[in-house]
Amino acid sequence: MIDADQVRLWKLDPLETLEKMYTHIQDVCNKTSSYDYKITFKGEYLEKDGGEGKSLDDANIADSDTVFLEIREGSKNWNFTGSGVPSIEKCEYCSTYGVLKYPCACKKVFWA
Repeated sequence: MIDADQVRLWKLDPLETLEKMYTHIQDVCNKTSSYDYKITFKGEYLEKDGGEGKSLDDANIADSDTVFLEIREGSKNWNFTGSGVPSIEKCEYCSTYGVLKYPCACKKVFWA
């Protein structure tokens, strides 16, 4: 079973094609030496307000839009990133994953 907090919606930029996005994803994955992918999504994150109680109708999705459903595995980080989008990172000190409001989830490590 997948919890709601493990799912995010993204809308592909209308100027991008699905094929170009798949090629972009494949290129990033092939260049990454771990499974902690950081894929800049070429489009819009649809849950900027936290997503609580938001319906698909509120997301203004047109019939011609391409929507990606991102599912996060367990407590791992998200694969898609974008400006102003919440990110889950692994803390270098305590090795746990969490939404980083500070450079580290346990708040014991800080770098400038």
